[in-house]
Amino acid sequence: STEVKLQSAIFEWVAKADGNRTLTGASGRKWQSSFEKVLMGIRKPAWDDVYEEISSQLKELAISESATGAAIIESSVPVVIGMSLPPTSQLIGIVNSQPFQGKTLKQWMQNNNQADVQRMLSYAKSGIIQGQTPTELARGIIGTKAAKYTDGVARKAFQDTESVILTLTNGVQNEAKQ
Repeated sequence: STEVKLQSAIFEWVAKADGNRTLTGASGRKWQSSFEKVLMGIRKPAWDDVYEEISSQLKELAISESATGAAIIESSVPVVIGMSLPPTSQLIGIVNSQPFQGKTLKQWMQNNNQADVQRMLSYAKSGIIQGQTPTELARGIIGTKAAKYTDGVARKAFQDTESVILTLTNGVQNEAKQ
């Protein structure tokens, strides 16, 4: 959902860098800092939406996994053992505060957001130094229509997020079962 704004920003900011192919000195650092803020402003709302959606789904998963685990245990023994489920707040806490591979869900999403912006900024800096046109830079960052925009560096963020979701899903399932 951010690609149109991203493309406009790339065109605008590459034009501002025109003539400064080294991006060094005070003006180069100022350009980089300003461009990074613009990229972050464009992508952060989308990353916030991704975080909310993943968080919501993982909370549902934690509750469902706990109930499923209890049902499996109770159905496998010939006597009624009267298992009680953990409080919903405890299961939701798994998603909100349980670190998975050392980071909480929020930290994973913040890291992905920052890596996404840094990847685009690095690509833009490199492209400017190499003399790429704004159109070439936009295609390299966003991707091409022919490839359904899957060939740009911005898409790496989606792949990273998929990996995080798999890791977190497994972690939430295991914790909820425990």
